[in-house]
Amino acid sequence: MVVERLRIRDMTADDVDAVAVIRTRGRQAAYAGLMPQAYLDGLDPAEDAEQRRALFAAAPPEVVDLVAERDGGLVGWAAFGPARGQDGGPRRPPGGELYALFLADGAEDTYEVDGTPVTEVRYRRPLTRLPG
Repeated sequence: MVVERLRIRDMTADDVDAVAVIRTRGRQAAYAGLMPQAYLDGLDPAEDAEQRRALFAAAPPEVVDLVAERDGGLVGWAAFGPARGQDGGPRRPPGGELYALFLADGAEDTYEVDGTPVTEVRYRRPLTRLPG
């Protein structure tokens, strides 16, 4: 059996449906036991795709969406861009943000899912230039 190497490339509008499946299934697995199960069971890839399509079309050029391909199918998605302000405020910390990953910097926000408060923790890491 020959397994193709992982290929990372820019996301296109044609990838939105596959990314929505990756996002939905990933949330269902990652948040099991942390969020209400009824909420997780109700996540719909088609609904996520509709939202993602609008966000993707309206994203500023400094926001980058990437996908990972293996054996002709998408197996991963990531997005990064400017660091977002805390609590919706206009002040942004310096550097960039890989939305949903990196070292926790102490900023938290709480939102409600089916009546249950859920804490979102911001993760941040300074960006450094690679040599060359």
